[in-house]
Amino acid sequence: MRRALPALTVALLLVLAGCGAPLDSGGTAGNGASGETTTGSAPATATPTTDTAATPGTGTPPAPETTTRPTPETTAGPPTETTTAGDPTEERVTVSGGSLPVDAAAVYARVQALTDLEGGDVEVVVEDPSDREPGSYAPDAFEPLGLTGGDIDDIDCGSIASASAGGDRVNIVTEGLSDAEVELVLAHEFVHTLQDDNDLRAPQALEGRESRYLRTALIEGGAVYVADRYAQRHDLAWSGDRRPLELRECFYDDSPGGLLSLTAVYHFGGQYFAGTVDDPTAIGDAYDDLPTTTEGLLHGATTAEDSPRPLSVTVDAPDWTDQNLGRHGELVTRIALRTELAESRAASAAEGWGNDDLVALERDGGEGYVWVHRWDDSAAAEEFLDAAAAYADARRDAGVAMRVVRVGPETTALVFGDEALVDAASVETSGDGAVTVTVSDAGSARVTVSAARDRPPALSVRG
Repeated sequence: MRRALPALTVALLLVLAGCGAPLDSGGTAGNGASGETTTGSAPATATPTTDTAATPGTGTPPAPETTTRPTPETTAGPPTETTTAGDPTEERVTVSGGSLPVDAAAVYARVQALTDLEGGDVEVVVEDPSDREPGSYAPDAFEPLGLTGGDIDDIDCGSIASASAGGDRVNIVTEGLSDAEVELVLAHEFVHTLQDDNDLRAPQALEGRESRYLRTALIEGGAVYVADRYAQRHDLAWSGDRRPLELRECFYDDSPGGLLSLTAVYHFGGQYFAGTVDDPTAIGDAYDDLPTTTEGLLHGATTAEDSPRPLSVTVDAPDWTDQNLGRHGELVTRIALRTELAESRAASAAEGWGNDDLVALERDGGEGYVWVHRWDDSAAAEEFLDAAAAYADARRDAGVAMRVVRVGPETTALVFGDEALVDAASVETSGDGAVTVTVSDAGSARVTVSAARDRPPALSVRG
């Protein structure tokens, strides 16, 4: 039976920067369906108002899973209605549970005008911090890759906010936020309600565990981008000096390994839309042609430009139980390297990604992994090998058994985890992306890290 890693609680990490949580805060994993929430501070990624668990980690997000829970009820006085004066669409915003320092209906009307999207009526629920349950951030068993640990409170990028959006409802905690920050949080969350109303979703036919990160990045990234343009238009900033895109970048830059998969989806999602959309009125059209891999996300590619290269991994290990964990993508490759290397080197080494596949093997409680990459060419493979050697040295210093393998001119592998597996596994290719992992009798296995493969946390989004 697989052992699940304990979930790390990421208290209010996602909403910071006026943006909801980067991971699935609730609802349908990463589709932009209603109910995704954002709890958190301004950064990372992804449904009636619900909080979803986020899957960070080593780039192994399995098929999206979501955890839905009802939104806490508020018990404040009767709802107050506000209407935007002169709004030609006569849309209404109802505020309940408390008061807001800004006109929510005016913010909603501005977001609609900025995006050229129409939406229905929205209820904004002002929550007390004690009524707000934090989302859970559960790494996907990649402690050996360095994607674990860290406290959001150690990141010094600005105030921390908590908010969520689902369908026609936005929940927000205003305590500790300036008026400008409340307005930016509302702008971000209203984008999510408009995504729902206009069926702006990530592609449905996504493959591999990287799909969870990609879905979150495409939903949250759209909201980060629009909130950033809103901030420019209305001269607003987070904590006095950062607009939403800058805030997300700060969170990513300052993140320890355990928070990278969370902050990365917000940062790179926002950067994707900022680089591919000329004007926020075109945000709706942008969802008609989105990347299908995180390589496309990182480099601004559309569907036709980011197809992975052929790769198949077969395991011949009679004494071990194996499980294919699927593709993790360029983004997870990059953030894994970044846990030990400079961002510039990690980014350069991960570029040239053509495909990858991760296999987990278990025997007698010992668990190890073989992560195979196929690169665009031999030069990209060589650059990765050089960076991976330095990365592996650092991981070994941290007590993780790890070996770097040159499988072929364009193919590499990282073998890590159980020491017996690392010593005994051989990885070979017969060409054109066909790779075989062979493990002979490797003696007694030792446990390096527990794995959460059967019940991966949901990495959806909505903040």
